[in-house]
Amino acid sequence: VMTIAIACLSSLATASAMAAPDCDATGKKATKAVITKIDLNKASEKELAEVPRVGIKTARAIVDHGKAINGYKSMEQLQLVRGVGEKAYGCLLKHVVIGSR
Repeated sequence: VMTIAIACLSSLATASAMAAPDCDATGKKATKAVITKIDLNKASEKELAEVPRVGIKTARAIVDHGKAINGYKSMEQLQLVRGVGEKAYGCLLKHVVIGSR
């Protein structure tokens, strides 16, 4: 019974770790480091691509969308960009700001 309980707890810990977006060091982005927050309305595609879980195509879409709407007014507008899913959005919230916030 004790072994089953430990196995279940171990499975839960692994599942919750996989469910939460790890924006600091996962997958192919593990070697990239984002030290300061990036101003979303001034960021280049290259800068945005440094954010974990954001590739160059998504970064390009973020910049293009920002131009189309005359700049981002809220972080929620990022969710309208094709390629910005739940995990990427969570990482962007940690690494990007609008203006001098």
